[in-house]
Amino acid sequence: DLRVKRAMAIAKMDMKDVGKFWKKFRKLDKEMRGNIDVEDFYEAIEEKRSIYGDGIFELLDISHAGTISFGEFIQSIIVMCLFEHEEIMKFCFYVFDKDKNGYVEKTELDTMLNVFHHVE
Repeated sequence: DLRVKRAMAIAKMDMKDVGKFWKKFRKLDKEMRGNIDVEDFYEAIEEKRSIYGDGIFELLDISHAGTISFGEFIQSIIVMCLFEHEEIMKFCFYVFDKDKNGYVEKTELDTMLNVFHHVE
């Protein structure tokens, strides 16, 4: 898989390292379909479904298939490990600015507070 090869090159991983990621992926892919759906994802991160978690899943689902393949899984982990603080902040803003108008409005801020601090 091209994504796996790219991730290996970026992270300077060998097949042994990829095997460790494969073991983790297979644990998440309980039905052995070769991909992880959104329910598997939330079970893996042990969180209730939220706009933030959906945003992360959407980012990982590079092919927009509604599932995450092993190639997407490993590539996303490697890329996310390279994110700087500013890039993480931009991602959070992107997720919570649902109407993409360039502002986080009161309703969007309320949603963000609820996700991160379980405030109603």
